[in-house]
Amino acid sequence: MPSPHPCASMLTHTRTRLCTQMYLQIQHLLNPVQGPRDAQTRQGIKPMDHARSNAHAVREASQLNALRKAAAEAQQKVKAPGKKKRSRNLGCIQDSPPCAL
Repeated sequence: MPSPHPCASMLTHTRTRLCTQMYLQIQHLLNPVQGPRDAQTRQGIKPMDHARSNAHAVREASQLNALRKAAAEAQQKVKAPGKKKRSRNLGCIQDSPPCAL
């Protein structure tokens, strides 16, 4: 029995590859890529969900601001309540005898 030609398997491989390339070209003509997200999906990559990440960032910032506000309120309660305020018009300290003008 004669041995097969060494290039026979190579020809079959080349023919298969050409058929696959033609199939892919026809597939791309009938169903073209609709944008970068579609291209990523076709490659098996999950596109980035920016709306989800932005909502997560807003939620974290809101929690951080609530903690800062609670800490500021707690700090203000700790401060001495006997602090005197200056009057805008007279420059005098309130809760003291009237200023001599």
